[in-house]
Amino acid sequence: MYFEIGASLNSSNSQMFLGLMHFYGRGVKNDIAKAKKYFELSAKQKNSVANLQLGYIYLSEKNYTKAIEYLNMSGKLNNSIALLYLGIIHFMGNYVCKDISKAINCWEQSAKLENPIAYLYLGDCYLDYGVKGYSLAKKHYNIAAQYNIPEAFYSIGILYYYGLGVDKNYNEAKKYFEKATHGFIHPRALFKLGIMHIRDSNDKNCIPRGLSYLKLAAKYKNIDALSYLGNMYYSGIIFDVDCQKAIEYFLECTKYYNEKVLIYSNIFDEIIQKRIYNQYRYTSLNNIGLIYLINMNNLDEAIKFIKMAADKGHLESSGQNNWGLIHQKYLNDIEKAKYWFQRPSEHNFALSEYNLGFLYEKEGKTDKSIGYYLRASDDISNPFIFQDYLYNDERLNISSLFIICLANLLNIFFSNKEYDISKKYFIRSLYKIVNKNYRKFMFKLVNDEAKECFSHIKSLYLNFPLFNLQNTNLLSKTDLSSNINESENECKIMKSKNYDEIAMIHKMCKKQKLDGFAEIENRYCQ
Repeated sequence: MYFEIGASLNSSNSQMFLGLMHFYGRGVKNDIAKAKKYFELSAKQKNSVANLQLGYIYLSEKNYTKAIEYLNMSGKLNNSIALLYLGIIHFMGNYVCKDISKAINCWEQSAKLENPIAYLYLGDCYLDYGVKGYSLAKKHYNIAAQYNIPEAFYSIGILYYYGLGVDKNYNEAKKYFEKATHGFIHPRALFKLGIMHIRDSNDKNCIPRGLSYLKLAAKYKNIDALSYLGNMYYSGIIFDVDCQKAIEYFLECTKYYNEKVLIYSNIFDEIIQKRIYNQYRYTSLNNIGLIYLINMNNLDEAIKFIKMAADKGHLESSGQNNWGLIHQKYLNDIEKAKYWFQRPSEHNFALSEYNLGFLYEKEGKTDKSIGYYLRASDDISNPFIFQDYLYNDERLNISSLFIICLANLLNIFFSNKEYDISKKYFIRSLYKIVNKNYRKFMFKLVNDEAKECFSHIKSLYLNFPLFNLQNTNLLSKTDLSSNINESENECKIMKSKNYDEIAMIHKMCKKQKLDGFAEIENRYCQ
């Protein structure tokens, strides 16, 4: 009633408050049209909040030109929240051309108006600059933390966790992650605390405590926690394999294209939402498919999920590679298998390159086959990157290591007339399997067994503990081993070579002083 009287007297604040009441449905029925009417009356009198609210409304209506116009007007009237949003818009390149300098300028103006969340965004921006920006990032995070913003504590924790601009210090990181969760649910901080407790082997209570952190983070839809828990139950590394729980967590992870991150400021009573792309969605679909195929022998469900992973953009990854293997091994469609191997191979994905090499070798297209084997050997060290995210999947790494040993073994024989090339692939083939549990690797060739060296090395790979095929549940690994075994390919190669040519490998070993015992240094896991 009093606001209506004030509005009739042309009070901009009364008009603005009436607009808020109708917009949020406070004391009156929610009515966006009436809210817009009161905001426009107030905005004409240069009310910064009214201009800000009109910016919100037009953004929701996808009228971006008008939205930017009202936000700019609010910013010119020194509304710190409008300046904050304008900074986000310019930084992300949403509705306008991306302009980092404009974003920084907006956030600096907002910060001068004592908006603590602006300091947080400035910290994020400088963090993107890399080493040169770490000190500035920390400076702005520290200022934001003085206002008790949980995201600021989390960000400082990240600096200590990874050693960005500061010495790596897990105790300091843990302290800040814990601060981020005081009186506030911060799923990403909970995830980090869960990881840190599980990795702390000095306390027998750490794993249960870490698990409780992870499950709480997962409850609040943290994509890292959902993916991690799925992998824990899938791999059986921490506790027994539970395929049903693994599927539940992976399936939950696939529901979200983005993770919503809420940033709360108790100064402005403002909740701002950031979105983080769900980089685990397609790997989770792929993992569900593998569980159904290998652990549950359910081909129909496996096809459903692996196809989704391949179709929906699982580029440069095992998703499309495994879909190719499904066509090769289960659907008996070699041409489609080639198509699905070809797609990730265009992005230098070594597993697919190896599989293409095998298929062309089986067809008698030796030159084409050799080309793919050589590419697989050279590309094995390429990082697995999908949509700007770097993945480090231990099972994928083991699969890649396994096939590269086999590819290099084949390359030895394909190039055995050229000593330097053979030597390169021979050494690469062997020292790649040396890991941190095997500081030295001993290899011996006996003169009268030189003819059998191919079979001996192959047996070494197939029986190496890391590649114990009977104990693994990797589609790529088991099928790649069968790609070698099913046609007895190595026997065909042996029969096609005369013993003088094969003996060159033995000669090469002697030149490398491998005739007796020799040591190949561990270069894989340094």
